[in-house]
Amino acid sequence: MEEALDAHELACRILEAVEQAAEDFQPAETDAALRKQVSELGKLVAPPTVRKLEAAPPRAVAVAMAKALFSLPHVARTLAVATTLSDVHAFVVNPGLARALGLPMWELEDIRDHVDEQAALQFKRMRAMNWLWYRFSKTDDGLTQMWQALFPGLSHIQPVAMEREGSRIYLVVPQPRPPAAESLYLRFHPQRASWSIEPDGLFRAEWMDPALLGGIARSVGAERDELILMLDQMITVVPQAQGEAFKARDRWRSEGWAELTGLGRSTPSTGWVTWRIPSDGIDLGEGLLPDPQGKVSATTLQVLFDRHAAGRVTAVLHGIYAEFMARLLSAEVAGPMPTSALFDLRTYVSQALAPLLDWTRSEDTHRWLARQLGLGTADAADYLSKVGRIWHQRMNRVWLNPEPGGLLSLLTGHLAALGTSATKLWYLTPDQRSAHHRCLLLFLAHYLQTARVDRLWAGDDPVDDVASRWFWGTWQRVLDSQDVVF
Repeated sequence: MEEALDAHELACRILEAVEQAAEDFQPAETDAALRKQVSELGKLVAPPTVRKLEAAPPRAVAVAMAKALFSLPHVARTLAVATTLSDVHAFVVNPGLARALGLPMWELEDIRDHVDEQAALQFKRMRAMNWLWYRFSKTDDGLTQMWQALFPGLSHIQPVAMEREGSRIYLVVPQPRPPAAESLYLRFHPQRASWSIEPDGLFRAEWMDPALLGGIARSVGAERDELILMLDQMITVVPQAQGEAFKARDRWRSEGWAELTGLGRSTPSTGWVTWRIPSDGIDLGEGLLPDPQGKVSATTLQVLFDRHAAGRVTAVLHGIYAEFMARLLSAEVAGPMPTSALFDLRTYVSQALAPLLDWTRSEDTHRWLARQLGLGTADAADYLSKVGRIWHQRMNRVWLNPEPGGLLSLLTGHLAALGTSATKLWYLTPDQRSAHHRCLLLFLAHYLQTARVDRLWAGDDPVDDVASRWFWGTWQRVLDSQDVVF
């Protein structure tokens, strides 16, 4: 118990350091101290790396590993990722692999087919990007033409260059208040309102010329709606002063990792957690309906708040996971970007939950509820103010609790352990039979993309350090199961 208490206390110190980092006049020294604390916490709470598994791993781990194995050939061959990572071998569905993962062969075949479908979509996106690139890059005024085609009505903004990396097109624009590089994945960043242009916040394919959309769709064999989704993943506006840093951080998406795993895609964006909730955005049947006396159980309202909060905080974690994976891919775990960006949990969770409270205060919500229940607007507003007070208390007592054992310290310990273990595995000497680096990235991304925040307190492992606990042992079972000679 004493060790757990020390870990919680250290997590609380990290949260305090993050909050002070923005006001510190020596950010480099502050971040160095913060990285040291995070490393200490990670070593304290992360379990030792499991070297060998006697039995098949849990289903969630097995499925993530199967997806990673079947994604490997696409990263190395189909998408032709230019990387310094070691080469990989293709894994096939066979009885040995089924025994190693504890999954039936028919399910492994289904997983393989699903991964192949995702890779095919990414390949089609690259064809659409090639069409756009060669349509506009071969003329003297191609940059201006591309900007006008992609951003109709924004002729007052003048790009200075267009560049192509992997499956993405970057339009470089001078910006007096450029966004931070982490804005690519942390779309709920607290400073986003001060940025001149958000990297993925300006382009919408549905605004393009219908004739141009039709031409691209016919050339790549896609339906209009499918093409719009593809284009939304391809176009990014980056600031001129930090263009190279943005492209380096965006390797996770430009090389196709995000598309294969679903973690860190441009669309749908994790920024939805900060959007305004429409007046009818919360179903009355979820627990908002008062009884005939106009009352509703506080416990019912707390459960309703927790249900919505869990989905929002899960999205926040997915953004942080994607940012960490992008750093790991670019060997930037301890790089120039402040560590505080990964651990500013109080700010991120607060911003994600604020729309729920704003919903109870909105006059549009008051009028909507009044119509639904046959009440006067004032009565509906009074009822929702009571709901808001209960939700606000719940948010502070549970979701923003920074004390030892509270949710924020729990999340801090989880992220520190996961980051420490993943980094250690990244630099671990590879097995002679096959390098593990690409598989590690894919495995973590596939697992984390489907992981919800409530698993940290609903399961038996509040740290859920899937890297240390499950990756290496599962990887060894897979290698041992193969009948081919590597």
